[in-house]
Amino acid sequence: MERMSWDSYFMEICNTVSSRSPCISRKIGAIAVKEGRFVIATGYNGPPSGFPHCVGMIEDRVIRNSPPYENQSITLEDSAYVKICPRKAKGYKSGEGLETCPAQHAERNVVCEAARLGHSLLGCIMYINTNQVCRECAKAIVNAGITEVVLTGNIPYPESGITGLEVLNMCRVNIRIVR
Repeated sequence: MERMSWDSYFMEICNTVSSRSPCISRKIGAIAVKEGRFVIATGYNGPPSGFPHCVGMIEDRVIRNSPPYENQSITLEDSAYVKICPRKAKGYKSGEGLETCPAQHAERNVVCEAARLGHSLLGCIMYINTNQVCRECAKAIVNAGITEVVLTGNIPYPESGITGLEVLNMCRVNIRIVR
């Protein structure tokens, strides 16, 4: 039996870390790895410790089967209540309306956890189970001294101006894509 690669191994850890996220929209996990083997800190997207999850969260009624058509009667058994992200309920797209969300991205939570525990991230590799990095997270990654970011794809975060991937490139942080 063939052993999995280090990249696959660390991405699996990111996937496990992301399962702790209380986010309704997306569950993202990130880890900082030192010397190619040691996990220094982990993080997932979510609000600060002790802060309620999805403040102002609304429940929306949805149809379980198909959308209602004219003159179609819908019974209570045909519908259910689901939790909806407050940003999405307000019509924001990915990357928009972040000021209305109490959550912090997984990447910044890794940097914060490492600082809280007194661990340097200088020279570390950050693995993130997503295909994009926002500008604010990219700046935190650069300033923490992380030298490489490993992603599952290469789709720029939908933000105006300079993107997170451009920040990483300009600051000579290596970006690798694994599938």
